[in-house]
Amino acid sequence: MKKTKFFLLAAVVLMCIGIAFAAFGTVQGGTWNFKIKNFKVYKGSEDYINETVKLDAFDKVVVNTSTVDINIIKGNEYAISYNVPEDQKPQISNNGGILTVDIDNEDFSFLNFSFFGSFEDSYVNITVPDTDSTKIVKIESSTGDIRISDLAIDGSISTSTGDINLKNNKMSDMIFKVSTGDITIDNCTMNSLETKASTGEVNIINSACAGKYTAKTSTGDITTKNTDFKAFSVEGSTSDISLDNAMIDNIDIKTSTGEVMLGLKGDEESYNVNIHTSTGDIRIGNEEFEKNYKKTTSTINSININTSTGDVDIDFGK
Repeated sequence: MKKTKFFLLAAVVLMCIGIAFAAFGTVQGGTWNFKIKNFKVYKGSEDYINETVKLDAFDKVVVNTSTVDINIIKGNEYAISYNVPEDQKPQISNNGGILTVDIDNEDFSFLNFSFFGSFEDSYVNITVPDTDSTKIVKIESSTGDIRISDLAIDGSISTSTGDINLKNNKMSDMIFKVSTGDITIDNCTMNSLETKASTGEVNIINSACAGKYTAKTSTGDITTKNTDFKAFSVEGSTSDISLDNAMIDNIDIKTSTGEVMLGLKGDEESYNVNIHTSTGDIRIGNEEFEKNYKKTTSTINSININTSTGDVDIDFGK
């Protein structure tokens, strides 16, 4: 009993200390960040480092970060600029054409959050002048957003709650992985594409994939508009799959309760169609079917859809 009272008293004391630190941080006009090896009250821009470093040319970019946003963009020269808290200054090396950037990976973070207010925007910008030369990228992040635009790239990007945004890129074989973060691909071309998302959404707009697009998702939706894929393969659980104005040769979709809505440029005679659903409804154009729909033509293109309780809705010529 005495031990229980002791632990309760200790918990109350620690809680009071925590409230006192939070109040102190608020009075100082900032937020705070607590780590096992480091405690610091951030008060504003004076605790931030803002620098630009010119770089030699590189062919590969390797980035490891936690909360800092990463932007790789077209620029006038090879350079890296950053605005980060002073204890998150990037460790930069450029050897043999490989640019390596490590940020905030030395200490194991026990708590890393804003209690009152929020940190200033932390970012690292990497600029590349020769946009036609393919750069291999390997980026791993936790909560930071990743943005790449106007470049030729090949490689993989992985983040947890951060978003991945690609715009105006010429991409070779790309792999994107997120948990709750979203993936947005806008006006890009790809040789092949693979996305893995849990609750995060995938949005592809005005883009083309010469090879196969493979997607795995749980509850996150997949939406495309004005796209051209050679092959489209999706495995999902409760995810909705929505394609608008899509040109696709071969479609293979497996879901549980998610809705499947396809607006395809081609006509129905361009495909062999095989659709199965347990309790969901099937609509092809203006006709409705129950549980199964199958149509065989002389083409080699195919649509295969298997779902449980999700509805399937297909419009051709759209």
